[in-house]
Amino acid sequence: MKWLFLASLLVYLFLFLAFPRSLTTRKYIHLFSVANMGIYFASLLVIPWTGNRNYCRVLCPWGALYGIISKLGFYKIVAVKEKCVLCKICEANCDMGIPIRSLVQKHGEINVPDCVGCGRCVTECPKRALRFVDIRDYLRRIWARVFPSQQ
Repeated sequence: MKWLFLASLLVYLFLFLAFPRSLTTRKYIHLFSVANMGIYFASLLVIPWTGNRNYCRVLCPWGALYGIISKLGFYKIVAVKEKCVLCKICEANCDMGIPIRSLVQKHGEINVPDCVGCGRCVTECPKRALRFVDIRDYLRRIWARVFPSQQ
């Protein structure tokens, strides 16, 4: 659903910017946005009864946009598979419902669009098997290649 709402917001933005500013065109663009947002805000009345963070999981178009940006960017959580004891504490603390254990065992990292980077899984891991990797780590690697230590 959140991907659908994000797409509809992008369509609205495109229509708003691309078409001439005639009164008829503006009227249809306005009707599109009212219908779209009406459905969106009406769904907000139902979501609170469905559980913790379901708005973020299901409806939030901004979370979807952030997920795309984080997926394309220099951010992820990496894991040391050997340290992971499959205790499920990371998953119990993840409000987004990400299957952290299976991602760690399969890929050795958590790099999915649903991850909002709160870090609860990293801080709650009893074996410290998870850690953040971001742009600073990539820059350090580049710096070390450009200016190698002279011993």
